[in-house]
Amino acid sequence: MARFTLPARLVVVWWPTVSQPGNLAAPTVANIAAGQNLIGNGQGEGLATINGFETQPSTIPVPDYASRTVGTVPGDVTIPDSSLSFWMDDTTRTLYNAFTVNATGVFGFFFDGTATTKESRLYPATIISKERNFARDEGHMFTIGVSLSTPSIGAVV
Repeated sequence: MARFTLPARLVVVWWPTVSQPGNLAAPTVANIAAGQNLIGNGQGEGLATINGFETQPSTIPVPDYASRTVGTVPGDVTIPDSSLSFWMDDTTRTLYNAFTVNATGVFGFFFDGTATTKESRLYPATIISKERNFARDEGHMFTIGVSLSTPSIGAVV
């Protein structure tokens, strides 16, 4: 029995720095196949929740000194710290072992699948925390916190 429903074609992949795609704006189908699949399956380890992984724009007030009207201009676009939570399996720790604090790599998000020409969004990242969930009456899970760099938005080649 599946624990939750992901968008049908979503693929999420992790590449440690040593195996990340050479061109983050144009990952190949082979690159994606060589990455660590984070979706998992409904019966074992797998992605449970995604928090963050989006940009947050800001604006800067610009007063009009001829009146009391204050307009704005574009400000910084930031990417807040983000996290991924995973279901754990009682016998295997493949995903749990794939992440270590201070490790660097790239997370790849493919919202419409991984066929050529489909959109890709790759985030260079550093793992900043890894915590097991010990809450009573909740599933066996762990959460990784990540610090993200500017994503490369492109397409699968």
